Amino acid sequence: MNPRSVATLLALLLSGCSPGLVLNLYNATEDALTVTNPGFHRAVTIQPHTAADIHIGNDVLVRNSHHNWLYSQTSALPPTSRFEQHTMLWRAFGRIDSRGRIYLLAPPHGEEGPREITQPAGFPLEPRSGSNKTLQPTAQTASFLPCSS
Repeated sequence: MNPRSVATLLALLLSGCSPGLVLNLYNATEDALTVTNPGFHRAVTIQPHTAADIHIGNDVLVRNSHHNWLYSQTSALPPTSRFEQHTMLWRAFGRIDSRGRIYLLAPPHGEEGPREITQPAGFPLEPRSGSNKTLQPTAQTASFLPCSS
């Protein structure tokens, strides 16, 4: 994350007016994905070729029928210029592929949807991987919180 992004996010947090930071994640796989944060017991399911919002915050675990992908809280946040900014909600857009890589997308403009871009530093995000039997998260090891709908 560049110093300007850090300064902007820090200023928002210190002002007492922190927006919700979410990633609208498009599932570009052929499997349903379940995004969880074991510490909060929240989950969201993203069907193939659909998208859902997940909060950016702590670690996140994304599961499908074959893999568990864990993204650490030290994963890169999108640059502030890549967020669609609303009063109390900042939304970035991304796409997860069949290898668990998360690519950043440009926010929609007018009638067009999110589109592919040259990836900024830190993207695509690479997960830690494991089979569904070998990677079991704890509350401390589970960068996105699923949104409640």
